[in-house]
Amino acid sequence: MGEPKSNADRKGRFVGKSKGTDQDSADSPAVFVFVDGEIGLKTQAEIERAHNEGRVLFRSFNKNLTVNTTAGFAQDLSGLPGNPVAQYFAGASGESTLMSYLLNDKGLDHGPSIAGYRKFVHIVDLMTVTAALAPSTLRLCDYLMFYPFIGLDEGLMELTNSRSYTRYEAREGVQIALIEQNPYAGGATVRLGYTNQDGVSGRLTPIVQLNSNLVGGAIATSNSTLAGASGDFMPLQSGDYGVQRVDTIEFFVGDVGTVCVCLVKPLISLPIYETTAPCQYDLWNHFGMLPEIRNDAYLNFIFKPSAAGTGAVTNTIHGNLTTIWEAR
Repeated sequence: MGEPKSNADRKGRFVGKSKGTDQDSADSPAVFVFVDGEIGLKTQAEIERAHNEGRVLFRSFNKNLTVNTTAGFAQDLSGLPGNPVAQYFAGASGESTLMSYLLNDKGLDHGPSIAGYRKFVHIVDLMTVTAALAPSTLRLCDYLMFYPFIGLDEGLMELTNSRSYTRYEAREGVQIALIEQNPYAGGATVRLGYTNQDGVSGRLTPIVQLNSNLVGGAIATSNSTLAGASGDFMPLQSGDYGVQRVDTIEFFVGDVGTVCVCLVKPLISLPIYETTAPCQYDLWNHFGMLPEIRNDAYLNFIFKPSAAGTGAVTNTIHGNLTTIWEAR
């Protein structure tokens, strides 16, 4: 992947204020905040003020791992039951379909879009009592757009781009996740053609091999022990770090089943360490960053376990999401 702009190249601004003053605080602890794709600064005092003035929302969630999971294989949680309810990447085969808080059963509840304010993830709580679900990681993503029900037949297929996502620019690190929709045997090899962050079309991913996991919602390239796999996201051509749209998909070794090509903006990755205690992440305190939630964002998780598990409705990940607002 290419190198994004350095912090020195960004037009960040210092938005923190000292309590009880109208001046920017020079001595209050500062934290990076992603604001419209650029890094600004935020202080602990401003975070406290958001809570004290009621510019905060606390919401709970739970997802039920009703499918069998394999160690090191990532799983999209948006299609599994619980709260929020499942969505199934429904749309015309191979055609771009937008995802949003309003269109797709909301995803994780992060509160309304308020004119004149920006919204940020502040605190995330995660917990499970299911042994097979810990340790594990959960990657919070904004799901932007998808191309559903793509057959794994050998050959080149042109995708239809009738819509374009608007919440991010591609140069903000939008990635491609290949998600299993209908089970396949495994071993297919695939390459995607896409338009990169600079609007250059004809860019090609490397050829990667798909998992042999027969579970809908599995991230098809995520087998951590398979030499031809690539991880949670498709690798991009050298020098690229974002994707505007996907133009083609080509299978060199075919298979049965279907996959969905999904464009996501990864926000943050958080671990669950054990079953005996919950994990709480204050993103300012633990990571020095507060990911911005864009208006109408569809948020959900990509889950990666360290052990195999048998699907059951009692295999549950519980959590809480705390968001805060800041005036523009």
